[in-house]
Amino acid sequence: MSSLGDLSGAELVHFLNAVLSFACSFCIFLGLWPFKGLFHAWLYTHVQYNWAAHTMMAWFDVGCIGLLTANVLALWTFTDETSKEAHELVYSVNLVMHFLWGLHNFHLFVKGYFYDKGTGNEFRRLQVIGLYSLTGACGTGAVRNYYALTYGPSDEATKATWIIEWASLAIILLDLCYHLALEHSWGVAMRRDPWKAAGGKKAK
Repeated sequence: MSSLGDLSGAELVHFLNAVLSFACSFCIFLGLWPFKGLFHAWLYTHVQYNWAAHTMMAWFDVGCIGLLTANVLALWTFTDETSKEAHELVYSVNLVMHFLWGLHNFHLFVKGYFYDKGTGNEFRRLQVIGLYSLTGACGTGAVRNYYALTYGPSDEATKATWIIEWASLAIILLDLCYHLALEHSWGVAMRRDPWKAAGGKKAK
């Protein structure tokens, strides 16, 4: 692997894919049982954390770790002699996964904006899920891999997604730090009653 300043072409695409999939895996990792609902406390105002939530987050993180593994192996082991098909396989998997994640999170963003305020599903700050959707980091990941798959890696296109993607991830990280420093209480999401907290208002 080249130094960061020397990365270009397919290697730069694989590097950014590895960073993005690490960020995804890290966020979902915060939703596992040892963190006592930190992820849910960070994202939601009223949602309760329980063992079922842990189970689903663990399933999700398995996929994130699998994608991260593929991206890291591509970054560290692919060479100039690696076949075009191998690169395209990595681009395709990243394109599909980030597009679907981004589309799902964009749906959550729209639903949160129009329907979930004041309900048990209310988001703490909608910007976080928006920045992890097609309008943020997942969208740039999908675009980068689509371009590389369709036209071949372009440093100009890749760097454009890099700027938007890392700005999105930086804002998300700052929001997490703000939550931890000023708002979070350990295990708070496990003690919530979403129905009572929302005043009995049903989530749609």
